[in-house]
Amino acid sequence: MENFVLQMPVPYYFGRGQTVQLDPVLSSYQRVLLVYGGGSIRRNGIYDDVLRHCHGVLTEFSGIESNPSIETVARGVEAARSSESDVIVAVGAGSVIDCAKAIAAGVYWEGDLWEMVTHAGEIQRALPLIAIPTAAATGSEFNSTSVISNAKLVLKKGFSHPLLYPIACIADPSYTFSVPARQTRAGAADTMSHILEDYFKPGFDALIADGIAEVLLRTVMASLEKVLAKPDDYDARADLLYASDIGIKSLTAYGKKGTWSCHSISHALTAHYGVNHGESLAVITPFWMEQVLNDATVRRFDQFARNVFALSDPDPMTNARAGIDALRSFWKKAGLPVSLHELGIVNQEGLSNIAMELHETRDYSSAFMDLSLSDLETILRRAW
Repeated sequence: MENFVLQMPVPYYFGRGQTVQLDPVLSSYQRVLLVYGGGSIRRNGIYDDVLRHCHGVLTEFSGIESNPSIETVARGVEAARSSESDVIVAVGAGSVIDCAKAIAAGVYWEGDLWEMVTHAGEIQRALPLIAIPTAAATGSEFNSTSVISNAKLVLKKGFSHPLLYPIACIADPSYTFSVPARQTRAGAADTMSHILEDYFKPGFDALIADGIAEVLLRTVMASLEKVLAKPDDYDARADLLYASDIGIKSLTAYGKKGTWSCHSISHALTAHYGVNHGESLAVITPFWMEQVLNDATVRRFDQFARNVFALSDPDPMTNARAGIDALRSFWKKAGLPVSLHELGIVNQEGLSNIAMELHETRDYSSAFMDLSLSDLETILRRAW
């Protein structure tokens, strides 16, 4: 098992009615910037619920889009500066919380905000942030990472800094009841991908991390089926939300080292084609698995098939392939796309350019398996 540092600095208030915790958390602040997306939190009552516990001078910044842009971040920074806000309350899905983190750091950043994204190690200050998630997906409310898009550069890039950890996370599963089925499915795929990216890292001796990952994967799949049948199933929604936060907190990675693979491919697809992040991960992941499955990696895939899908073919390679098929079949049964064509990418012409871009800008040498240009092209071509 590799050395690691366990850091879980976010106070986590989980459960129905926990928004009351805003009262004590906000007690030492005077000016609140309330950050949210569209109008859904107004329609479903979450807005009013949050406002009951927001004290002091309140400024609102709304309209944050999926895959928040650097231009939206800039507008949020201006709103925070002009209102002299001393704390941010972010209410929404991962995109809202990601944008709020970038705003929090951007308030004190001098110069071009995209340079902040690309030089995150130089961040020195950030506004405190309270995260209130309304969807189970990215787990952004429980980590220090933000992902921002730059349309001019055709890039979607993540950055991280310890100052971007929320000072509190208030996670009420009932706030996710009204999430549409498509977003629920995509969020579950994103959660599963986070877990799988850690599960498929080099090494076989992090038994605790692997065990946590396997339990989380089984839980997400079982809970997703329940929620799609009954959207207001509190216990199933609670399991999805908690799994998304535990899945991003690296409990599935402690004791391992290595970089992720599928997320970088998904980010490139989103930057170029605007496809849904979770849906693109559901497409790409099984094709990545098939590309990196070989005699050297079959043990991990066999373990995945046995411990997640309870498959038991005596031949490890046969069992491994069955496990990949089972994952793809589960996502298809849940209503997720299984090809890039289904995502609306109508031709393959740009895929080689994306493969080249990834090959030139990403280092996969420490991933589960190094990906050559040929590997990347094969994954994208077969995924189409």
